[in-house]
Amino acid sequence: MMLFLQLTLAACAPTTEPISVAINSSESSLVRVCPASTHDAEPPSFTALNCVVAALKDVNPQSQHIWVLYKITVAASERERLIGLRISAKASSLAYLNGKWLGANGNPGDDANSETVGKMDAVIAIPQRLLKV
Repeated sequence: MMLFLQLTLAACAPTTEPISVAINSSESSLVRVCPASTHDAEPPSFTALNCVVAALKDVNPQSQHIWVLYKITVAASERERLIGLRISAKASSLAYLNGKWLGANGNPGDDANSETVGKMDAVIAIPQRLLKV
């Protein structure tokens, strides 16, 4: 699974209390989903006709590559904490934030031999320089 995250929050000095932005399939939030390929060099525009809107809980990355656009806003009271993207999925994933490379959990592949399996639950730190105000 390839994951693209559009995050909207203020850039503030971090403290020692972490906060995770959870992308959890039990949520009913609406996301945009587009087909993907391991050859994609960057996220798509998410406006193509083959992109669909779906409930996050219905997105299934198994046996396919997909891009998922998920927009969130973190409450002002949480903005001074360390921010991390928590991914809980049976899929390796690549994460982008506001169009910039964020990190990976494993490495997606076209088959079991070419995939590097990621952890079931992973947290990728979000650098302050990638945040939007």
